[in-house]
Amino acid sequence: CRPDTDNVVEYVSAAAAERAGHRPCPRCRPEHAPPPPALDAPARLARRAAVMLLTAAAGPSELPAALGVTPRRLSAAFDRQFGVTPAAWLETERHLLALRLLGGTVATPDDIALACGHANARALDDALEQHYGASVASLRAARRGASMASVE
Repeated sequence: CRPDTDNVVEYVSAAAAERAGHRPCPRCRPEHAPPPPALDAPARLARRAAVMLLTAAAGPSELPAALGVTPRRLSAAFDRQFGVTPAAWLETERHLLALRLLGGTVATPDDIALACGHANARALDDALEQHYGASVASLRAARRGASMASVE
């Protein structure tokens, strides 16, 4: 079943879609989408910054200095590539990692919380409840249900 093309809006990143008020779809599973290729210099800068954020090589506030650019230049490149600030992008990536782990592993909520940059399961549950309006348990059930439906 495909959605009506009149009802489809594409965004440059999952973070930009969330900023527009959308939630990850349990059917299409955007947390599994491959990243877009970087072709130009600002895009390469933004992708390099994204890698540094994901590997915890630098936090959002240390990125400009670590990359040797001004905060304004990095912000403009990141916004052009991803449609959001580095901090908003990192938050979304952490949430999407949590969704992948909740639906695809048997890891404990505490282990998932640590992998996603939260101190404990309660902090993860609070963050996901605030962001998606759903608890870790309900998100895990929804993701597992979507995984089983896609196998059938």
